[in-house]
Amino acid sequence: SSLKATDAKESLNFRWGGIKDPGVAGKENQDDYLVWESDDKRVILLCVLDGHGRELGKIASKAAKDAFFEYFSSPSTAVKLRQDAETTMENGFSLAHAAVRESFLRYYKQRGLVTKVEEGGFIVKRHPSSSIWHCVHGGTTASVAIILDRRILISANVGDSTTLLCGLGGNAHETEACLYKSS
Repeated sequence: SSLKATDAKESLNFRWGGIKDPGVAGKENQDDYLVWESDDKRVILLCVLDGHGRELGKIASKAAKDAFFEYFSSPSTAVKLRQDAETTMENGFSLAHAAVRESFLRYYKQRGLVTKVEEGGFIVKRHPSSSIWHCVHGGTTASVAIILDRRILISANVGDSTTLLCGLGGNAHETEACLYKSS
């Protein structure tokens, strides 16, 4: 089923912002966020990313953020969201996952390490002078919320992130088109 605004008179006004808490002194903050509104004001994209892994957390959250922006800021993606939101969100997360993997491979290549992607998709690395492979540890959680036409909220997440909708009182209407399975 496709998503359509049913009453052009009803719309929501939004204010948003973001801040990254520096966290524990002496540790790198690996979190990131993205707030974007299309020029025509019909699409608002909100992303929160929680990078994990001492060496790769910041790289992961940045790669995912950039991939989400590239995909979800495209006018053709807005059309796809209206036609099949679930598949479109899944595609966006798949692209972000691939971008994170590629950023890890680039990171280690730049440092002269040998890498390979094992069956199951995980990355291993080794120094060229060693025969011992080590599993790469790192990644990011992500919560993505998209507001279409200032009326339709589409939200998805991966990892231990989630999205909360608050402050609408009795005015929020939940429809089957907006409900997603958890996986």
